[in-house]
This record gives sequence, C-alpha cells and structure tokens, in this order.
Amino acid sequence: MKKILFALVAIALVAVSCKPKEDPTNPQDPTKPDDPQKEAFKLTITLEGSATVTTQAAKFVPNLDDCYYMYVAAPSDIDDESISNFFYSQIMGGLDFGMDILEAYGYVYSGEHSTVFIVLDPSTTYKIYAMQVDEDMNQHEVFTSEAFTTAAMTPSEMTIAITTDRQDSVSTVTFTPSGDDTYFYFIYPKSQFDAFKQKMKISGDGWAEFLAYFIGDFAEYEMEYEFTGTQNVDVAEYFGKQFEIPEDIPEGTAFVACAAPIDETAIAGAATGITFVTRSVIPANVQAGAPQKRMPVVRTAQKSAFRSARR
Repeated sequence: MKKILFALVAIALVAVSCKPKEDPTNPQDPTKPDDPQKEAFKLTITLEGSATVTTQAAKFVPNLDDCYYMYVAAPSDIDDESISNFFYSQIMGGLDFGMDILEAYGYVYSGEHSTVFIVLDPSTTYKIYAMQVDEDMNQHEVFTSEAFTTAAMTPSEMTIAITTDRQDSVSTVTFTPSGDDTYFYFIYPKSQFDAFKQKMKISGDGWAEFLAYFIGDFAEYEMEYEFTGTQNVDVAEYFGKQFEIPEDIPEGTAFVACAAPIDETAIAGAATGITFVTRSVIPANVQAGAPQKRMPVVRTAQKSAFRSARR
C-alpha cells in the first residue's frame, strides 16, 4: 500500500495575514485592491543532499516571513486532489477539537525552515508539496519540489529467535539474532494486535505490517528502535518505558512479541513472532516519569498512511 508520509506538515496562513492593514483615514482605492509594494507569497523548496533508503532532507525558503506554510512528502504519482484532501483533513481534524491550526498541530512554520522526512519507502519516487491557507482555513496555492527517489534497501538474511523464560506464562522475552544486522522488536497485547490486523484487513500473520507501523511511531517520537545482539526484555519494564499504562494489565493477559531485521526504518528481512501470557500483573505507570506516549489506539488504514516526521 502506498503511503503518504507527511513530515512537519505546513499551510500558509496568507490571505489576511499577508496583507497590510488599511488606514481608515486614507482608504484603499477599490480599483487597486492590493498593495503594489507587497509581494505575492512564494515558497522555494530545495532538496538537501541525496535521499537515503527512508529519508530525505529539505529546506523551505519563503519570500515573506509574516506568512505560514505546511508541507507533505508524497509519492510523485499521487493526484492533486488527494494532496488537497490530505491537507484539508489535517486542518479539519484540529478544528474538530476546537483548536486553531497552530494549537492543533505545531506543524505550521513561517520563515526559513529545514527538516528531514523520515519513514519513506525504499526505491520510491517522491515530491514535496506545500499549500497555502488563509486565517479562515481556506486553501490556496500549492508549491512542489523536484522529484527525488529513495535508495534501494539492503536485504538481510538474518533470522531472529524469540524465546520466553517459561512456555506458558512469562515475564521476560529474549530476542536472539543469527547475525549482526540491525533489527526492531515489539511487544504488545494480543487483543490490540488482533484489532490491528482486522482494521488493516491483513490476512497473513501480520508481523511485518505490525512492525512497520510501530517503527514509524518510534522513529517519529525519537524513541530507540534499532538493536543488535541478544536482547532480554522484561515485559513490565518495557511497558513502563514505552507507554503510559492507564490501568493495570491483569495476570494472564495474552501478548505478542515480534521482530524483524531493518534497514533504517524499512523491514529488510523475515519477520517472526510468538504469543505468550504474562505471569503476573503489570501495574499502571510502572516507571514514574518514563512514559513518552499513551498506549496507542489502533488507527484506521487512512490515518496510518499519513506519517509525520519530527527530525
């Protein structure tokens, strides 16, 4: 499935904010509605360096510093209507919560700005799109970059054995790779894993799709996701570090553990997983101050297609 990876999205609040205030004692000539000294908003998008397997650096230089913009990286064959609908969905999503666009996303920029798009697909041609919008959230001109193509992924033949400290109910999971390649592992309640597969309409085992989805989350929030060598993972400690647990997870809860080799944020080899049951209760907020995000709710397929980069 093609993904539109939105990274630090941006829309120009232009129509009102970019116009000078009219002097009531010297009204503007209605036949000349625009200040001839005021330039139209323009945005230059420059690619910086070559794309890697899943990243591309870019720089945005507007001609006016008192205007705003938001942006997205998308496969180059995406049609204009889909791009417009994407920006619209981001605006309306924030407005649904009663927030203005600045409060809703923190992705709106003015002036010169640099970023790195992450979690792109390997060997895929993209463009960067930026769109203007006024203070009433009306959309305006779209700006685009030149096309770029991400590098090819390096495949891995490494396998990862997943074992537990007991066959039936466990507190520790061990990931043992057969080589030195980088890999990603994930532990999650089985009920949520099953909901993910159903929501995404996944008919196979779902390990690769599940891992790919959460690699994006970890990369977005700048959490550690790259591992080498054997990892012994205490389930309760893992959840205390990665999630804000709203309530205790009961003894006997079924979990899944899965892992796969990765190249940057792309799945580079065979994904595998197991199901196990916790030995004891995992208390809420295991490690004070450690949680970086609330336990994710399974998103819709459309939502998962739009990923934000925060690097």
